[in-house]
Amino acid sequence: MTQRELEIIEIIKGDPFVSQQEIADLLNITRSSVAVHITNLIKKGIIRGRGYVIDERDHVSVIGGANMDIVGYPFTKLRKYDSNPGEVNLSVGGVGRNIAENLARLGNHTKMFTVVGDDIHGDKIITESESAGLDMSHV
Repeated sequence: MTQRELEIIEIIKGDPFVSQQEIADLLNITRSSVAVHITNLIKKGIIRGRGYVIDERDHVSVIGGANMDIVGYPFTKLRKYDSNPGEVNLSVGGVGRNIAENLARLGNHTKMFTVVGDDIHGDKIITESESAGLDMSHV
């Protein structure tokens, strides 16, 4: 979560019916910038619905690993000192992430605390985890 988003949340907690223009005036930014930040907060599940209701539901926090599992399978028996054609499968994994996903699938509001790479694999971990119901806003 960005510093600006934290500032907006604090203002909203003080007055859930505050207008975007009032927030903009308080933070000395444009109203359209406030709208973008609020849209992002809604997408992250931090703000629920109109009237800027802050999501303060109970949640489970999971701190642990999130990674890409890379598994290779040869088409035939391995041959020493030779090429071994086969296939490689990638899947999202990590003990902490897997536990968090199962908790989310059981209906628990689950927040994942981990570190992922700033690359295509990190993006895939975040995307697939969010689609499974995990709150990845703290990654």
